[in-house]
Amino acid sequence: MMNDWTLPPKPFSDKDKLIVGVSGGSDSMGLLLFLLEKLLLNPKNLIVAHVNYGLRGRDSNLDEALVRRICGDFQVRLELLKVDRFARKAKKNKKSTQDFAREVRYSFFQKLSKKYRAWGVAVAHHLEDHAETVLDRLLRGAGPRGLSGLRPIQPLNLSGKAAPLKIWRPLLHYSKKQIQDYLGARGIGWREDRSNQEN
Repeated sequence: MMNDWTLPPKPFSDKDKLIVGVSGGSDSMGLLLFLLEKLLLNPKNLIVAHVNYGLRGRDSNLDEALVRRICGDFQVRLELLKVDRFARKAKKNKKSTQDFAREVRYSFFQKLSKKYRAWGVAVAHHLEDHAETVLDRLLRGAGPRGLSGLRPIQPLNLSGKAAPLKIWRPLLHYSKKQIQDYLGARGIGWREDRSNQEN
């Protein structure tokens, strides 16, 4: 039962554009399908954003190919960012791979949001991501505010010049298994990132 959505403050109109972060994994593939099937958003109002970091060689390119195909099937616009020498750039900026990837990804989302005058970006954080965030903050000694975890709707300040990017997390009430079951029931495949299984 995928009906417990966390919705934005106002319903989307036919004029509202929305950026959707899609990696090709089950979480983001489920998110795209939910937006089209459950909220009945017009595919013309969605812009899928995919980042190919090139970190996993052929696997990264297969992720991109799947996202291209699904966007073609659903007739959704695709915006693609390919990052050359990602590992070298992360090292140069003295950032971990994960932190630098997040920085690149959300900067891309913000540029697209400005380009299309979009409401914001929908991302596929789910129940396990929420729990993981709370645990991580607990271990870092966060106070009560920090322990609230991920919020369904959250403005993100990426720079002092640009307006905050609105982040929407509709799937926070759902587990990864529920999302995968939902995709499986509709015959929609996804890509597994094996690096997620590492510590």
